[in-house]
Amino acid sequence: MRSEKIVPSLYFDDFRLGQKFVTKARTVTEADVVNFAGLSWDHNQLHTDSEFAASTRFGKRIAHGLLGVIMHAGLSYQLTEESILALLELTWQFKAPIFI
Repeated sequence: MRSEKIVPSLYFDDFRLGQKFVTKARTVTEADVVNFAGLSWDHNQLHTDSEFAASTRFGKRIAHGLLGVIMHAGLSYQLTEESILALLELTWQFKAPIFI
């Protein structure tokens, strides 16, 4: 039996602007970043090189922004899996780094 709360099935008209949902937590790991770099072919030093990243304003490596987007998609799906049939549109703002 699942312990996390799943939102009941909702139709498009049931969702309201500004409505908030809370997913379970997700830790971004070294393996996540390495695997995403390999999958996406994005080997930017900010994500893959600790020495280089230490010299940037972030002070250490950060995860790819798009990795954050797909983690969000997965967590959202788990929360509302009986409602979501397809991702039709996405508006995303990258406001802060995602640290490993």
